[in-house]
Amino acid sequence: MKISAVFGITAVVLIVAGCDGSGGSDPGDERTATPIDTPTSTTAADPFDEGAVATEPAMDLADQGECDLPITFDIPEKWTSETVLADHDFEQGGLMPACEVDAKPAGWLGYIRVWTGPADDAGQALETFLADSAGEIEEPETREIEIAGVPGVETSYVQFLPAVDERKRERAFAIMTGDEAAVVTVSGFDTEEYLGMLPAYILARETARLTG
Repeated sequence: MKISAVFGITAVVLIVAGCDGSGGSDPGDERTATPIDTPTSTTAADPFDEGAVATEPAMDLADQGECDLPITFDIPEKWTSETVLADHDFEQGGLMPACEVDAKPAGWLGYIRVWTGPADDAGQALETFLADSAGEIEEPETREIEIAGVPGVETSYVQFLPAVDERKRERAFAIMTGDEAAVVTVSGFDTEEYLGMLPAYILARETARLTG
């Protein structure tokens, strides 16, 4: 689902994209690393999480010093983060990409991304964000869940890209951070990559905390 060289995964969908100057690797490139066998926690899997559990943390996203965000969370070994310096061409549903956490050094083709922007309600912000995707959202499953100690909402869905006749699983959660919403997405080159990154996304959700 590539939109350009600067956004890295496909030519049609912003939800999996980065932007010019972000330095993100192109997940469409041939994989250059073997996925690492990352230890996972012993916490029982949530049925909503497709049987996956959080991977073991390696460090706090904020400790990498790359992204100035209203939230932070733990990331696994080898994952790297970069600030996204985007213009309004990359706005989606009123939110702007602010940070991308790259899975490629760990062997997976995809990203966890943080989007931020003014909002009154986390659920509405996430709904508007997904509705503004260049693809079509199919099979959405949404739940309310506490994240970072505040009410949040999470949606698991299939993204259909008519231009390339491709479907792949993705998911996102949203919380309010004062007068802004923060939306955290996980998306890979395909569903296989997404499933490989899902434990890192669950880690982000379970360890998310406000920085303000």
